[in-house]
Amino acid sequence: MAQLSEIVSYCDDLLQIVEYQDYCPNGLQVAGRPGLRRLVSGVSASQALLDAAVARKLLRARGIPSILGGETSAEMLPVLEVSLLVREEDADRAADILRNYFDKPGPKLVE
Repeated sequence: MAQLSEIVSYCDDLLQIVEYQDYCPNGLQVAGRPGLRRLVSGVSASQALLDAAVARKLLRARGIPSILGGETSAEMLPVLEVSLLVREEDADRAADILRNYFDKPGPKLVE
């Protein structure tokens, strides 16, 4: 299992993030566990990309294969909308799983 710190260091060096001044931060945006087996990356951080990654993991955990639209191509445009594709025979079950997860109210914030 790879360590998050090693992957971040490698990617930062490879992409030379200190060499670029950008309107937003470059590099790691959402840290997970220190050890990881899978990495989600995107050209532009967006809630749509993060939601799609969560949805894909939920479906995979329930035995439903899926792909993100554009994931098998060299698509390099900022992510405004992400398509999550499943087999036709899994569509209804996948929709129920995702509806139950994403339509639940989140935790209440206490000030």
